[in-house]
Amino acid sequence: GYVIHEAALIFESKLQNNFDKIITVVSPMVLRLERLAGKGIGNDEAKRRMKMQTDDLYKTKLSNFVIFNDERSSVLEQIIHIHKSIINEMG
Repeated sequence: GYVIHEAALIFESKLQNNFDKIITVVSPMVLRLERLAGKGIGNDEAKRRMKMQTDDLYKTKLSNFVIFNDERSSVLEQIIHIHKSIINEMG
């Protein structure tokens, strides 16, 4: 088996070396802004928060797996693929 630890700021906190595998979830900025607006966070505040985060390209280069949460790709299919990859690697 394996354990998944959800942590939104792994790279920002420089914790990436504490994990065997890193799975990064990325979404287009437009979707991020829409989702934050749905939580009552204004556009300026949302953009300020995003600027404080590590760049997606940097994170994806350092990640073992990337999930694209863009409302076009099936997140579930991506998760199943990652799960199978990890299980196969474990033997």
